[in-house]
Amino acid sequence: MNPWAAIVGRTEHGKHEATLGVMEGLRAGGFRVGGALQVRASSAPPKGTTDEAPPEGVWAYDLLDLATGARIPVAKWSRQPEICDYRFEREALERGRSWVLAPGLDAVLLEVGHLEARGEGHWPAVLAVLSGPPRLVLLRVRPDVLFQVTERLPAPVAGLELPVLRAALDGFVSEVVGACATLRGS
Repeated sequence: MNPWAAIVGRTEHGKHEATLGVMEGLRAGGFRVGGALQVRASSAPPKGTTDEAPPEGVWAYDLLDLATGARIPVAKWSRQPEICDYRFEREALERGRSWVLAPGLDAVLLEVGHLEARGEGHWPAVLAVLSGPPRLVLLRVRPDVLFQVTERLPAPVAGLELPVLRAALDGFVSEVVGACATLRGS
């Protein structure tokens, strides 16, 4: 099974900034980074909607391929959500799975939230990449599902709990760069 590391926290605690710091550190170390990152697609209501705004003011999310920059719609706010406040596009989740399994990657990143804690959403991709070609798996985990996720996986090689000071982020980056170097044999 491939090693994995966790970035645990919520958006308002700097999850996006910490993720970018980790990705930059891995790339600076000469590692090819990929994965599927959920990013805000729209804070504006869809044309013609009379619905009240979603709780966090985000109407839709895209899935971003970290290796190529490609973006596809993955979730839309819904009054009848599957879980949380959004309905997810199954085809987009499958496409994200293909992104994390792409050949030649040294590290991949995936989101883990309520759907994944139930074994849905990106969870099949998490399991596939953990058992796939050698690479470090970085999981961005919501704190409220951390226990449900970690009880199903071996111990991580590193963890970062947000909010965090710069020195802790730098230490985490060093740990994941070291894990990638070990996998590569360098």
